[in-house]
Amino acid sequence: MRSDGRTNTDPLPYAEVLGTVPEAYGSATATFGEQHTQVICAIKAEIQKPLASTPLSGQVTFHLESSQTGSTLFKHEADAESLRQKMIQILQTLLGNTIINRDELTVFKGEFAWNLNVDLLVLDELCLSQVDAIARAVRAAFSNLALPQVIATLNANTNKIEVGLVEEVYTDRANTDALVKLKSACDAPYIVSVAIVRDAQADMVVLDCDSVEIQCVD
Repeated sequence: MRSDGRTNTDPLPYAEVLGTVPEAYGSATATFGEQHTQVICAIKAEIQKPLASTPLSGQVTFHLESSQTGSTLFKHEADAESLRQKMIQILQTLLGNTIINRDELTVFKGEFAWNLNVDLLVLDELCLSQVDAIARAVRAAFSNLALPQVIATLNANTNKIEVGLVEEVYTDRANTDALVKLKSACDAPYIVSVAIVRDAQADMVVLDCDSVEIQCVD
């Protein structure tokens, strides 16, 4: 039994609410952990030319900030920034190519694709033990994600492909302003941290460490 009463395989307390940022194409607010920490996830989207290395796919990029302020941040600013970058790298590595099928973000092959910016705000000081819950908030926001209908057309004057909103191109059609869900968002993975906590009597293998246990992990 762990100090907070959980068994080795119990996750930290977690709850989520979808659609908490109306201006975003997908969003969620999650509350988790012993201190009821909140994280807000909002997904913004823009159409850009795909990368030359992945011409048939869009991109998913993570941005992480915290509300850490005052003397704590001032004294440990370098450490806080290093941790923030490390957590972004973990999210990008584990979820950047797996949270959705990025081929679904293609608008016109080789020319236009959706780029998704996943903005995360943790309303507390960042801690590595928060990664599991942050990733669940990301998953929740993607389950709420819906993008505008767009269409690629050839401009006869410039002979170039242009992209526009379907509702602006076909003003006489119904439901052209309806947003479109991504099929693969329903299959988004979970991140589960497994750790070995060293103890004088016996080591423990546990899931989802809290802020105290993470200090004892190898």
